[in-house]
Amino acid sequence: MSKTNSNSITSILTIALNIKESDFRKKMIELFKETIKENIPKDIVFYDCTHSPLLYKEMNGKEVDIIARIPGIHKPVMMIEVKANIGEPLQESQKKEGEYDNTSNEHKIPLIYIIPTNYIHKSELPDNSKIITWEKILEYTKHITITFDSQITQFVEISNDDNILTEYEKKLLTNEELLLSIYRTKLIILEKMHLCLDKQKRKITYEEDKPWGVGFYYTYKKQDYFLGFNPYYYNENFLALDIAENINNFELGDSESLYFEDGYYFIPILNNEKCYGDEQVLKQIRDDLKLLEINQLEQTIVNNFSTFVSLQNKIGDEDFSSLFKKTKEEFTIDISKYKKIIKKYSMD
Repeated sequence: MSKTNSNSITSILTIALNIKESDFRKKMIELFKETIKENIPKDIVFYDCTHSPLLYKEMNGKEVDIIARIPGIHKPVMMIEVKANIGEPLQESQKKEGEYDNTSNEHKIPLIYIIPTNYIHKSELPDNSKIITWEKILEYTKHITITFDSQITQFVEISNDDNILTEYEKKLLTNEELLLSIYRTKLIILEKMHLCLDKQKRKITYEEDKPWGVGFYYTYKKQDYFLGFNPYYYNENFLALDIAENINNFELGDSESLYFEDGYYFIPILNNEKCYGDEQVLKQIRDDLKLLEINQLEQTIVNNFSTFVSLQNKIGDEDFSSLFKKTKEEFTIDISKYKKIIKKYSMD
């Protein structure tokens, strides 16, 4: 049996573990709790390390199959390695005193191997590791269903290019005041961010304007950053400097106090004095926004921002931007163009 089988079952297992409220997830969390003798938070998230590798220096670039994390916290709750075949070999990094073992010991992270009962390399596993057998997991799979569409959405970046508006998008499009408020806020803050990066001589590598991120990617001292809006965060992390996880991040000092998710540390910009990574940019953008008296964003703007961006993407940047015009220092809606958009989407 080839390694591909372990890769495939790892992907399927990761999806199944992340299906909220499923009996399988609940039973597996209880099994993990019994195995490592520690409490497992209900909001735990399981990551296939093909997409979110564990970057502790002790790992030496090796990738354990699955890591489990609490949203917001960098240190994993568990490291999980998967073997599907009873004769599947162990890499040196997976054996006693290998990278997995060293990382688990150094950072006090439970290391679990999911293996068949008759796995022939069991004696080579690290002494501090825990074992869960596939035969035990099979007892919990009676009523579980993994659909193909769930696997596609998990592992493929799907684009929604249709022009059918959701109910949320229709509701926002008919709210002229909120539409204008979000547009004004987005434009003003992005302009200040662009000027800030230019003033601090940071070279922008990519500009993002999608529902999952609106802002600027750049590199500084070999560190990757994102400065902008994080639309799916409805708290202080909505507007932040995001620092990509890599080996250098472990020199950030008290980095464990920072919110961490999906490979990034988040440093909120508003109402926050923390400075990590690119301190010059953080201080500059905070000062610039304070001069504009932008100390806090209205929650209605935060809550509707991702809908605003998805609406913009569906209508098209050019047509959407033409809805707004600036007279002197004020932004207004171009009523004639607005009515055309409303009519186009059969909302009149």
